[in-house]
Amino acid sequence: MAGGGPVIAQEAHVSVASQIGPGCGTIFSTTSLQQEAEAQLREAGITVSRVHTAALASGLDCVPVAADGGVRSLAVHQCLSLSEVVSVPSQANGVTMATTWRQCQQYTCAGRQCDSFARTGQRALVEEFLADFRERSGGRAAAAPSPPAAQSAVEASAAGPVYIEIPRPVLKLGVVFYGLYILTCIAVLVRWEVGRRGNAIATPRV
Repeated sequence: MAGGGPVIAQEAHVSVASQIGPGCGTIFSTTSLQQEAEAQLREAGITVSRVHTAALASGLDCVPVAADGGVRSLAVHQCLSLSEVVSVPSQANGVTMATTWRQCQQYTCAGRQCDSFARTGQRALVEEFLADFRERSGGRAAAAPSPPAAQSAVEASAAGPVYIEIPRPVLKLGVVFYGLYILTCIAVLVRWEVGRRGNAIATPRV
């Protein structure tokens, strides 16, 4: 583990690589192990990319053991490690890549069962990594609070008076227009009548 603080975040881009030691022979498939690890990360919502901020490496080291009944067995040391960008003030650019998480397991297998053991073991290691990753990333988002339950009529009346708002009638635009039109006509008639009477008064009688 590095001394600096990791820069990994929930939106981290992770690359995946699988390495198999020369003592393991050709029993294990590097491509299959890598593809399964990538699929497991994607299912957990982690972006897998060659342009990355963290690297997850799966490694297998094997040591042949004495044959039992003519069957060649392998002592397997399987590890999963995470290297990510960490802040190091002493560095020129302030950051460096360092191993910040690592888990291993050991088992003995023979023949075709070795590949099955490796797949199962890797899935378990990736699950351990995901659990640690979620914990460092703040865990899952808090569940949204459920809406308050609707009160019954009895509960509402017991809590206090209930005020019901009666909707006001909505005036239609046509009604308003014709109303203003009628008022305008009345005003013109009144003005005309007043003007007519004024002219009649002003005109002298012969």
